[in-house]
Amino acid sequence: MNLSVQTVQPTVIEGDVQIILRTNEQGKQVNLYSLFSIILIRISVINEFTTAGHVRSNAATKFVSGDITCFERTVPLATQHMAFAGFEKAETLIHNRTTLDGVDIPAVEVVFSLNKNFKREKHQWIYSEASKVISLMSQWTGFPYPLEALRIISAPIQASSHSSLGLITLQDRLVEHPTYTLAHVTLTHSVIQQWLSNVVSVAKPDEACFSESLTVYLEWKLNEELHIVNKTRANEIESIRPQDLSIEGKDETRMLRSLEQLTDELWTVPLEIVGSSGIQLVAVTDKSTILPFTSNDYVIADPRRKSTAMIVYDADSYIRMIRCWDDTRCPANRDAVRGILRDLVAVLLTDRLPPPQLVDIPKWKAVFKFSQNNRILNGNAACCAQYAISR
Repeated sequence: MNLSVQTVQPTVIEGDVQIILRTNEQGKQVNLYSLFSIILIRISVINEFTTAGHVRSNAATKFVSGDITCFERTVPLATQHMAFAGFEKAETLIHNRTTLDGVDIPAVEVVFSLNKNFKREKHQWIYSEASKVISLMSQWTGFPYPLEALRIISAPIQASSHSSLGLITLQDRLVEHPTYTLAHVTLTHSVIQQWLSNVVSVAKPDEACFSESLTVYLEWKLNEELHIVNKTRANEIESIRPQDLSIEGKDETRMLRSLEQLTDELWTVPLEIVGSSGIQLVAVTDKSTILPFTSNDYVIADPRRKSTAMIVYDADSYIRMIRCWDDTRCPANRDAVRGILRDLVAVLLTDRLPPPQLVDIPKWKAVFKFSQNNRILNGNAACCAQYAISR
């Protein structure tokens, strides 16, 4: 509030204080009577009785029965939480209160530094996108924007943005380049936080991650409606889900159900075969499939390790793959060859291959020796390979 405060006599108020508010007929004066003392505090309203949303006190407000409000003292604002922005050529653009899709939009004030990268006429996207987000958030939550005005300031801050009720601070470099996707995402994110971080908040401080996650989710959902940037819930979840799965796998082993053979029917396995003649895509549907393929050097199935199947070769093919390790013509890199050899050991440990012919035993020993020398195998697999070599 724009207030001038005068106390009748010096006083110190500690703890919770309940107060009763009264206004005179002209609405120009408010008398606050403390229930715990006879101290009279006179507050003269300079202009009108409205709240300036960007001003926060050191008191958190909570509602109790009736019209009585209780103020709790909180920790004073630390100096490192205060900042001042200076502009060489500051510009202020004010958009008056209006309605959009039947929703009241507050007055929006945009403050930025006018320079060669940010022309005055390029500010319109800030107000346009902010008002659209305010309109949708008001409709979805059923809670209109609580303040008369919203101020959006461009400042040289390190973070991409900061949002508190009635005030959004955007990094100046983002505002200067509206072609960047991050500029639009940051503005949308900050406007959503006007609700989630201020009007609605989590019960416990350690649940802040939930609030941030919900903000990001609403950001994706808003973009599906407004098409500000090319982000949707389906696309974003699809892109981050593999990362989540890899992290979960590193943290712990999660057994979803006991392993069992669900069916005896054959699966259709899509497969990519690569050689000197190019790439051939095939679908293996039978237990035994013969595929005509011509190559002058190497033939490797699934060289980029995209299939869910474990592919096992004969002894001669593994010998050729050993030569492929240091050959620039090899269609598979070393990581892929390493994975192919590890698949072989996994199949051997489950005893799914027929006993080798006598003529193939030296070849198999050469494959295992190569795997040991290049430290491809570890654990039980390395132990079994060493045993096979020694026999």
